[in-house]
Amino acid sequence: MKKRGTVTLRQTLIHLGMLALVAFVFYLLTSYVNSIRQNADFEMLFFSRDLALLSNSIYSSPGNVEYIYSMDNKPLSIFKIEFKQLSTLDDKSVVKVEYGGTSKSYPFAKSSPNNDIYIISAPKSIKFDKKGDNLAITKNE
Repeated sequence: MKKRGTVTLRQTLIHLGMLALVAFVFYLLTSYVNSIRQNADFEMLFFSRDLALLSNSIYSSPGNVEYIYSMDNKPLSIFKIEFKQLSTLDDKSVVKVEYGGTSKSYPFAKSSPNNDIYIISAPKSIKFDKKGDNLAITKNE
């Protein structure tokens, strides 16, 4: 009757099982983080909101403004960017960023009554040029 040996063996197996469970959870978490890192959804959402905020700021600024938008950590050339109305029935303007067949949109304020649509494909940088009440958004190479 060696109860002392069976208790030690049981405790060792429990600890080894816990270590295996921790290793499995660590593997799942790292694979999840890597899948998010390779996914462009976060960048598209950030980029659409950033461009909408920038457009709002430039629209509301007094005087003439010229601004070149670029990103250092992610090339803009992989995205297709559209500044357009949400629909023909709705006058809300949105920034739509598209990559790999998926897209993210975010609304922005538009002070001028014109219905300009700007489509920018694979830009190195984007030029915002406000003169008076008109804002022109173009590809800057």
